Amino acid sequence: MLAALDDDRFNPITIDEVSQLHVAVSLLVNFSEPLVDNLDWEVGRHGIDMNLCFKGKNYSSTFLPEVAAEEDWDQRATLLELLLKDDFPIDQLKGPKDFDRLIKKMKITTYESIK
Repeated sequence: MLAALDDDRFNPITIDEVSQLHVAVSLLVNFSEPLVDNLDWEVGRHGIDMNLCFKGKNYSSTFLPEVAAEEDWDQRATLLELLLKDDFPIDQLKGPKDFDRLIKKMKITTYESIK
């Protein structure tokens, strides 16, 4: 409900746009246990749920399976976008090696969806 009414990433829907709206429902299925290898998933097949504790703050976000494929992201770009989605202070990373260490600290769960 919060995503529909209180998501500052998007402008509110106007009354003129209501007739143009289309709704899709995704049933989330086949949840995994937390991954041992956080890159052991497929773009376009798996939804990703990411949790991370960094400097005492918890970060958590998810993308449905189709998001990474629609955006043409690879696995690393998807994980970066998950961090950015939850306002992670990306400027505190000093390069790819820092990001690699961060990926290893993430708790990643995958799932699939049926529309």
